[in-house]
Amino acid sequence: WLALKEPKMGNVYIDSILHVLADFRDDPACAKMYGLALLCRGDIFRDELKFSEAIAQYFEGRKYIQQSEDTCMFYEFDGRIAMVYYRQKKFTNALPYFQEAFESLYACTKDTFYRFHYQQGLLDNMGLCYRELNRHDSALFYYDSALHYIQQFEPVFKGMPERERNIQVSKAVIYGNMGEAYWKTGDTARAERLYKASIAINLQKGNEVWDGQ
Repeated sequence: WLALKEPKMGNVYIDSILHVLADFRDDPACAKMYGLALLCRGDIFRDELKFSEAIAQYFEGRKYIQQSEDTCMFYEFDGRIAMVYYRQKKFTNALPYFQEAFESLYACTKDTFYRFHYQQGLLDNMGLCYRELNRHDSALFYYDSALHYIQQFEPVFKGMPERERNIQVSKAVIYGNMGEAYWKTGDTARAERLYKASIAINLQKGNEVWDGQ
């Protein structure tokens, strides 16, 4: 229901989950699901731009997720908090949560592409925070880190067409962000090369053309 943007029905299901699990929420076996339900309620507040209420739900959810001792799940909290602060333009506040989310994902070993995809995105997001803080050298450091991270693990997904396409799209986004940073620091020649690299990827069939326009 949340994915379908039906917050009223989403709240009905969330309330049902919280009611059913209320007496078992301190049991580690149920705490994670209880905590996730609170995070989902926070998502509804976030989408309604009620950021203070969203943050309150996220912190309440974290309390139960921590009881589950599933370190991978800490990403669900840290990533959400970081994005709310980012949307509030509180970029300095967002940065440590993006970093914590990145570290938490190392515990996510069941799906290596899930971990890889989100970790490179978090590095790029940290770069975006520094961009908004007008610290372009720091932004470039994180963009470059994201690109090197992709290059390090890209061979693992060779021969998987959908994964390869996603990786190329991620590269295009990073190239575009790097191009912007170099442009703002006066290196227009390097910026132009990076913009062209981003556009070349985005114009390939099936990729995110909008990012290159």
